[in-house]
Amino acid sequence: MRLKYWQSFRLLYQSNADEKPANCYVYVADGKTAHGGISDRLRGIISVYEYCKERGIPFRINFASPFDLSLFLVPNEYDWRLREGEFVRNDAVDFRFFNSYSHIDEDKEDYYSLLDSKKSQVHCYTNVTIDERNMHKYFRELFKPSEVLQHALDKCKKCIGGGYVSITFRFQDLLGDLHERYATELATEQEKHDYISHCMAAIERVYAENKDSISKVLVTSDSHNFLSRAKELAYVYIVPGEITHIDFARDKGGMAHIKDFLDLFMLTGANHVYFYSYGKMYGASRFAKTASLLGGKPYTVISD
Repeated sequence: MRLKYWQSFRLLYQSNADEKPANCYVYVADGKTAHGGISDRLRGIISVYEYCKERGIPFRINFASPFDLSLFLVPNEYDWRLREGEFVRNDAVDFRFFNSYSHIDEDKEDYYSLLDSKKSQVHCYTNVTIDERNMHKYFRELFKPSEVLQHALDKCKKCIGGGYVSITFRFQDLLGDLHERYATELATEQEKHDYISHCMAAIERVYAENKDSISKVLVTSDSHNFLSRAKELAYVYIVPGEITHIDFARDKGGMAHIKDFLDLFMLTGANHVYFYSYGKMYGASRFAKTASLLGGKPYTVISD
């Protein structure tokens, strides 16, 4: 945390301006560092909210990159929006930074002790998870879909027309169509065909196990190439829209990211959430599991 501050944030907070920070704890996603995907950010938000709730500290969200969070999510039971003039950056504000390398998930006592500060306003960059079993409770206190998102969700549910299960696939750039940082494309078309064949077989297995109680299998993935194959199955439903990763697509407009939120909310409505991994596919993705937790639905990992 100290290293991150001196490398990337020190100049933002060096000012000794007279602005007096309001008393609040602020989760920040402003594009000045990598924040993770939707599920990572939501986990971080919820962990800080739970801390603030237990400590009696006003909680705010400054989610401004690569879009304003209120485009898709608005306050439900708790108003987390910043009030005018509340957000201040100077040496009277404290700074906290945690990511997946912090290895502090579910370590509530240590995490809370590190969040504690004597300053009135703290800015926290985090994707730490605390208390997975209560994520659905805190998520519902904080959020409900915006009108734009709710309208799109209603259309998706109408298209499915009944109960469904879901299965999620995370390729990164294995199929050569996402171009995500740190990811490598498979060397040959035969390898890509092999991966797609394994994934198609997984969809067929999930459908066979659940077909008596569902109308569709919702398939989510970070690969357009794979989704174009999956939708050839008559019982597969795919949320329309552009595939993006919010840490790697800051030049796109906010509405370009609506599919991320549609996929997440549709997964929360599935009867059962499955995640499939094979070979070099990214097995540490938390997107589908986060959705299952937020929806209170069973979650199963499948691998070959």
